[in-house]
Amino acid sequence: MTRATGRAKALCLERYATASVARQWYAVWSALSAACHHHIYELPPTPAEVRAWHQDVVELLAVLPSARR
Repeated sequence: MTRATGRAKALCLERYATASVARQWYAVWSALSAACHHHIYELPPTPAEVRAWHQDVVELLAVLPSARR
């Protein structure tokens, strides 16, 4: 998986982690992706949302096996 794209790794995540972790990762990734591809007609994320996403990422990194290396 070291040479796989991010999308390929995301599709395989359930094989390496639980389904709930994979769902949480997808939800956080989707939110961060939407925030990075901001449209002028949308409100930007609030500081509280960004802090919550950061906390989610910290928790996910602690749970995912490859993050321990």
